[in-house]
Amino acid sequence: MKEISAVEISLIVTGAVFFVLFCIGVYGAIVRKKVIKIAHDAYAQSKQIGDLILNSSDRMRNSFFDRFKKLELSRASEFSFLRTSGCLSDYEESYRQMGRLLNGYNLLLSEIKRDISQKEEATKEGPVLLNKIPGLLLKAEEKIAHANRPGKRQLLNASKKEYSRLQSLIRIAKEEEEPLDWKYFYPILTHLRRRISIVVEEED
Repeated sequence: MKEISAVEISLIVTGAVFFVLFCIGVYGAIVRKKVIKIAHDAYAQSKQIGDLILNSSDRMRNSFFDRFKKLELSRASEFSFLRTSGCLSDYEESYRQMGRLLNGYNLLLSEIKRDISQKEEATKEGPVLLNKIPGLLLKAEEKIAHANRPGKRQLLNASKKEYSRLQSLIRIAKEEEEPLDWKYFYPILTHLRRRISIVVEEED
């Protein structure tokens, strides 16, 4: 059996080392490409949030903006790290960090979109429901006017007080020329409508 010379062993070892380095280089290029892709996605989500956040409801806007600022600071820090990093472990860590950042952006964007959708629904339906409440209260009053239903009478009186309180809040907002926060008022109105509907329900 032919013995392998020291030169041949050296060539084999050198070839193996170069092969490993080549594989690491290819893997590093793949990871770097993935980091750049996820960084681009994070930037796109950041821009979309920046465009939408001003359309969110008054009560949620500051909270959304605070979370957005924290994400933006983290993203700026990560981008700075990427520009100075060079080794594979840096890219792997950056990929994990950017993944967490992207998840944060996606979650925030989803919440902002849901808030805007709720705000739009409330702004559209709130004034309509507000105008319907007096008629619903009148109908409920007529329904139990001559009935011995102390529980329903108590519920109706409480509903009238709640409606009066709501009218007062709306009147104050208008006097102070403040925009009406229908996202706040609409759930109160829908709850009030449900309570009134209980009053007019037929009992078995």
